[in-house]
Amino acid sequence: MRSIMTRWGTHLAVCLFVLPIGVSAAGLADVVGEGQIRFLKTKPDPNSYTYESKVTILETSLDSGLVQIQTCHKKLDPIRKVVILFNKDRIRDIQVRTMDGIAMAEVRDNRVTLSEVQKGGSICIDLQSKALDSLGNGLYWLGVIRSESIARWTL
Repeated sequence: MRSIMTRWGTHLAVCLFVLPIGVSAAGLADVVGEGQIRFLKTKPDPNSYTYESKVTILETSLDSGLVQIQTCHKKLDPIRKVVILFNKDRIRDIQVRTMDGIAMAEVRDNRVTLSEVQKGGSICIDLQSKALDSLGNGLYWLGVIRSESIARWTL
């Protein structure tokens, strides 16, 4: 299976955002907005939480609409339990690739539950998302800009 990236000779990687979460006034709606990019007025603390996402479009994606996504949550704050919840209608094949500073990560249905997260912990998750829609005439819409996941925290 040859990727479009190889065929086109370019590498398509979409870094959705790297945002700080914490003592700022940003709420969940600010982080999980659909289709809007807001620029920060001040540079974020380099030691604060970051989220990275890499999207890979394969040749088969053009027919199936499924793209490969690698996500990483880094520099997590200490917390007893956190649930990363993905869109159940679009996401499949969720797998934890790596984790550090986290006692346990459990994948169930459309969620990943993290337990006993230590300060600075990180987790990288691989998944497939039905995020590529054909617009006709060889044009496609990549719908991952509408964030695929949200997180709920339990203290």
